[in-house]
Amino acid sequence: MSMMIAALAALLTLQTEGARPLAGHYTGAIIQDGTPIVVEMEVRADGEAVTAVSRFPEWLWYEPSADLVRVTEEGIVIEGFYGGDAVLQRDPRFGQLVGEVARDEGSVRVHLKPVPPPPPLAIELEEVRFTSRDGTEFSGTVVLPSRVKASAGIVLLHGRGCGTRSLGEAKQYALRGMSAITFDKRGAGESGGTCEEASHESTVADAEAAFLALARHRRTDAARIGLRGISAGAWTAQGLTEKRLAGRGPKPAFLITWIGPATSIRQQQLGSARPYAKANGLPPQTAALAEEAVRILTDPRLGDDAAYERLAAIREQAEAEGWYAGMFANDDLPSSPGEMDGLFLRRFRYDPSALLSELESVPYLAVFGADDPIVPLRENLEALNAIEEAGGTLRTIVVPGIGHTLEHGDQRAALPGGGAFLKTDTVEPAFLTATILFLTEHGFMP
Repeated sequence: MSMMIAALAALLTLQTEGARPLAGHYTGAIIQDGTPIVVEMEVRADGEAVTAVSRFPEWLWYEPSADLVRVTEEGIVIEGFYGGDAVLQRDPRFGQLVGEVARDEGSVRVHLKPVPPPPPLAIELEEVRFTSRDGTEFSGTVVLPSRVKASAGIVLLHGRGCGTRSLGEAKQYALRGMSAITFDKRGAGESGGTCEEASHESTVADAEAAFLALARHRRTDAARIGLRGISAGAWTAQGLTEKRLAGRGPKPAFLITWIGPATSIRQQQLGSARPYAKANGLPPQTAALAEEAVRILTDPRLGDDAAYERLAAIREQAEAEGWYAGMFANDDLPSSPGEMDGLFLRRFRYDPSALLSELESVPYLAVFGADDPIVPLRENLEALNAIEEAGGTLRTIVVPGIGHTLEHGDQRAALPGGGAFLKTDTVEPAFLTATILFLTEHGFMP
């Protein structure tokens, strides 16, 4: 073991004239089936512990990963790098790292070159605590552009379920001159409360608390703060906008939704049943039963006992036939009578139609996936027409090849002149690109 530590120390420090330390900054690429994936890396030494902090620029809003570095007889090993352990050799003359990552999907080549340290990011991070209307305390981060005294701001709102803060995305805005607040959702991360007991009303109240926390910040302009909601976060953003427009104090200056509905929660659940079943290869009767469950749960004339009896039968059939998990979330159907009040459609009921016709002063950007089975494109575009009919400002962007996600997996992509290439797993850049253009054109981003 002492020989191994000595070997590592020799690599990490400048031992003799002409030697190069391993610790430092690198840039290069992973080559997978001929396709490059750019990577930026910093190797850090802290005593005997050595880590490689890697960032993949294509993963626009993900935080860098820190992986342990070991020296073995095979070479320099970076554990858990891009889905496997990278085994690299280091050439003594130029200090470049060359090797491969062995993965279940096949090995990929790695080539990294030493570069000077990059300049520090012109952003600042501040941890914040704020309290929602019911006394629940939230933990979040405000990311600020350095040396900007009164920037516009954006509040990042989660989709359905429990979620933690999105620092990677927040930094993208701060790097471009806007402040951003991102927070751990109720019952997630370092925030209080219980995620499973959240309702549409409480989720809107929590978002309002985050909005006001950013509006009160000494380095933001309260009149130029808007909202970005992903998926079900669209209803949160719409609900908060509706509430703030009807009240006093700062109001959202813009509204941005990514793969988010413009229809009611009930209509979204009904409208998505058939395309979702088809996209997942489920038989048509599964969609019919899902639609029936939605109608039962949203029928105020139906008592809990009668509703539970039929919903339990649908669940029993779905589980017996093996498609329950493919069609329903855990809180869609009850497994006992006591779960009725905790079901998603009992806790979340909202229709944004009234708001959409009142948004003449709030510019709206909606980015959809062309193949989204959860938020069907046609009916949501039709719902958004109310904004333009009322004289408001609406921009819709439809991203080809995207379903209800912001990411692409590995795919073979055909070229017009023949041939093909591997399109590697990545975040779809169109969401952030459209958002930056929208914010810039409306004066919120320098």
